Amino acid sequence: MPPPSRRAARRARVSVVVPTYNRAARLAALLRCLEEQPAPSSFEVLVCDDGSTDGTREVAALFGRRLRLRYLFQPDEGFRAGAARNLGIDAAKGDLVLFLDDDQLVAPDFLDAHRRAHRDAAGPALVVGPRHRADAFDRPPASVDRIRAYPQDSRAVEIGPDGEGLAASPHPWAHAFSCNLSLPRAAAAAARFDAAFSGWGLEDVEFAYRALRDGLRPVAAPRAPTLHVDGGALRDPFETSLRGGDADFGSWVRNCARFHRLHGADPAVDAFVRHQLSYFTHDAAAGRWRRDPLPRHDPAAVLARERRSVRAAGPPPAIPTTRKMR
Repeated sequence: MPPPSRRAARRARVSVVVPTYNRAARLAALLRCLEEQPAPSSFEVLVCDDGSTDGTREVAALFGRRLRLRYLFQPDEGFRAGAARNLGIDAAKGDLVLFLDDDQLVAPDFLDAHRRAHRDAAGPALVVGPRHRADAFDRPPASVDRIRAYPQDSRAVEIGPDGEGLAASPHPWAHAFSCNLSLPRAAAAAARFDAAFSGWGLEDVEFAYRALRDGLRPVAAPRAPTLHVDGGALRDPFETSLRGGDADFGSWVRNCARFHRLHGADPAVDAFVRHQLSYFTHDAAAGRWRRDPLPRHDPAAVLARERRSVRAAGPPPAIPTTRKMR
């Protein structure tokens, strides 16, 4: 696709896609942050509800009076964040599609920082912003520097505080966060999230892998950080484990194996997945995957076990057609 002109990028309209599930209060905090962004007519917000039963619809209706917001719904059939994001991609009207999660907070110039990164890129780009973590935060952060004072997520640490190692990484797609990621709408529509990834983990990495394979450049946006507020029940098994909880890594292992089945012929994907899986062993008594602190397990055995599981389960069920709820 031809690169957009710099003038066009400066005035690029943005579609902000936010998948959500039963986090009405957290969603409201994010939408308050988006209210603080300049030029409200230059962006739209697509709240993509993965089957919530709390007050999510009412929160969306409230903020819809002040933001250009559309509420989209799909029935609750398990954790289907990828399918929810596809619902947003299909409805998006902006030049750029930007993904956020419902447990993020952003500074007032967040959207402009993503626009600048696209404007300054040497061609169509996959723009990745960093993620920082906080246990609790009760109001929108006033500045980028305030967010950057919190610890970075480990995937962001690996490429440096300003993302300077992203382009040189052997696997830049592994550092893509679907909670802070933007790309041209045409590229998002071409890639789409693979809805066969189920549960937590790697649907964003696989999406970024295909977007970069198809010609986008990886570009870091260090001045567009998000603050991930961890309070309450965690969905991330790595964070759960770090905090001493009983983490279930089943979906991570399963999705790693799917990523390998799809793209394992690429040596970078093969090396990445095998390294990830070398930390895991299956606890038969507990019926779940455990992660060891050292990579001492045979990844080939993990992949073989997951292949047998896939064959035994048969083809995945068809993903139901999502629908818009007015």
